[in-house]
This record gives sequence, structure tokens and C-alpha cells, in this order.
Amino acid sequence: MNPDEATFIALHIVNAEMNTNMSQMYDITKILDGCIQIAGEYYQKKWKEEEKVYMTIHLKCLNRYRES
Repeated sequence: MNPDEATFIALHIVNAEMNTNMSQMYDITKILDGCIQIAGEYYQKKWKEEEKVYMTIHLKCLNRYRES
């Protein structure tokens, strides 16, 4: 499976899990990507795709913790 197809499927799964529409999911994705870019600039590091996924999962969990 190519990365674009995997991303498309993952977005739909997360979208269903979070009970959001695709527009909201797109906004959330842009915000998370911005956070990862800021962290990369701070640490002067170019993230591998696996590292981005790992960080996204942790940011999502942090948000859930904050909401509870």
C-alpha cells in the first residue's frame, strides 16, 4: 500500500473515532503537522515518517488527557 492510500484510510478511521467531519479532521491534521514542524525546528531535526506518526499519536493522547 502506498503512503498516500494509507494516510487516506487512517484519516477516515481517526475521523470516525473522533466523531468529526472531514473538514475538522483536515484542520486538526494541519495543526498537528504545524506542531511537529515547530518541534523539528526547535530540535533542528528532519523527522522520519514513522516519527511523525508516533508524535501525532502522542499529541492526540495528550489532547484526550487534557479534555478529561
